Amino acid sequence: MQFHSFEYAVFLVLIVISYYLIPHRFRWGLLLAASYIFYGAWRIDFLLLLVISTLTDFILSIFIEKEKSAYIRKVLLIVSLSINLGLLFIFKYIGVIINFIIGIISFENFSEIDIILPLGISFYTFQTISYTVDVYRKRIPAEKHIGYYALYVAFFPQLLAGPIERASMLLKQFKIPKKINFTGIKIGYGLILFGLFKKIVIADSIDEYFDPIRLNPQTYNAFDVFLAAPATIYQYYCDLSGYADIAIGSALLLGIQLSQNFDRPFAATSTRKFWYKWHITVTSWFRDYLLRQFTTKDKRSVTTIRPMPLILTGLLIGLWHGAQLGWIIAGISVGVLSILESRWIKWKVKYKITPKNRFQRRIFDWIGRFYVWIIVFFCNRLSFNLGKFK
Repeated sequence: MQFHSFEYAVFLVLIVISYYLIPHRFRWGLLLAASYIFYGAWRIDFLLLLVISTLTDFILSIFIEKEKSAYIRKVLLIVSLSINLGLLFIFKYIGVIINFIIGIISFENFSEIDIILPLGISFYTFQTISYTVDVYRKRIPAEKHIGYYALYVAFFPQLLAGPIERASMLLKQFKIPKKINFTGIKIGYGLILFGLFKKIVIADSIDEYFDPIRLNPQTYNAFDVFLAAPATIYQYYCDLSGYADIAIGSALLLGIQLSQNFDRPFAATSTRKFWYKWHITVTSWFRDYLLRQFTTKDKRSVTTIRPMPLILTGLLIGLWHGAQLGWIIAGISVGVLSILESRWIKWKVKYKITPKNRFQRRIFDWIGRFYVWIIVFFCNRLSFNLGKFK
């Protein structure tokens, strides 16, 4: 059941009407059942993976909260991470790795291993991990109501394509009684329509025109081939941001506020800002649960990050998006360029290279934007030459 299908429109209307007709104490059950139906409509057998991930972190987090021994708490956290990341690795990466190894050692044609990737597994895996880690760090209490927690993991508007929500923001919203908010419904429908426009009118139109070029570039003129790389990344942006708008709008119809996931990334003035505006909840997840473990502060409370963790984080962000060479190039590039940009910022401060007025500030901003566009274009052009980006 896709967001831009007629079936989803009917499904959403029925859920919203039912949601406001029944008492608050039954609403979590309605939304959970709707979320499982929504996911099971694609592949009901993969619903088991979602349930396994849910039960794993629900049970282990309760034990983590109750346990006094720091060692056992850490062991329980490692068990949770191993199960969740293990499932993600098996379904998303193991096939790519095996095919790569066989391709290197084999001189004959071979049938590639094709493992079906469960929809949304990258999103709900990171969402459950963030919950367990927050409980481990004692930032939030462990949820004792299995229904509310299962709904937090499987909430249908953001289950398949994000945003990746934190338990501290989403769980409590399910527990608050809500009345019909016509302003919120109006905004929600507006976001849904805007998301459909980006997905159907822009992204699908770009794909229809450029997909034949990506498949057989030798049969097209140089100008069309040249445009294929930037068109691909913009198509991908409209796909993802369109789905995010529909997700946020769908949740608003139910009185639930989800996080913003895209914030005009092509207006960014540095590659670091670009990634913090692109898939915001993904980038912030890596920042909070990985990169900050490598930060240090000096006596002046100035935060610094060593170069290798930045490159590693960029690589992992790229791999999260996909196990293709294009994303690996993009991820490593982000890490390397973030280091260079940090040095440039220090150099500007040292030599007092700052805009003196509003006009100069705009010039600096546009130079930064052109720089980002060139970097994005270069990464996509390179990945386009080496294989499809998506």
